Amino acid sequence: MLFRMQFFNALIAISFLLSGSNAEQPVLPTECEMSPDDRKECGWPGIAEETCAAKECCYDESIKGGEAHWCFYEIGDDRAELCAMSADDRKECGWPGISVETCTAKNCCYDESIKGGEAHWCFYEIGDDRAEKCAVPGDQRKECGWPGIDVVTCMNRGCCYDESIKGGEAHWCFYEKSE
Repeated sequence: MLFRMQFFNALIAISFLLSGSNAEQPVLPTECEMSPDDRKECGWPGIAEETCAAKECCYDESIKGGEAHWCFYEIGDDRAELCAMSADDRKECGWPGISVETCTAKNCCYDESIKGGEAHWCFYEIGDDRAEKCAVPGDQRKECGWPGIDVVTCMNRGCCYDESIKGGEAHWCFYEKSE
């Protein structure tokens, strides 16, 4: 894919030179040619072209303004479908305020398009069983941290974090379900 992006950049440069103008529309590889409305986000607003290429996605910033995604999945790439779910079906893969870079580095989906409510912006993709491994009843949780540990420290230790059970002896930072 990196070669494809380098080839793509070379095509843009050649088209600009041959046209003798500041052409607005770059020449895209065939698998990236689609209507802006059909683009499925593969990054986030402001993603660098190099970062997009490292994710093996298409990059086209020629459409300014509006809602056109600059970093998007190529035609036939089913990765976008793995993150297509309602807010109610999302299982938290991070913590409130997690950055898009940290979320995607955890191989999780990131979508902040649903505002307000309880919608998780960083969540597991369809079929990922990591969320199930953290579905441990409060009375069966084995502590993986200490009282007062914050979510970031807990998850960086490779542990599960869930503060939904208030009071009692339920640990908020705990080990995954054992088989």
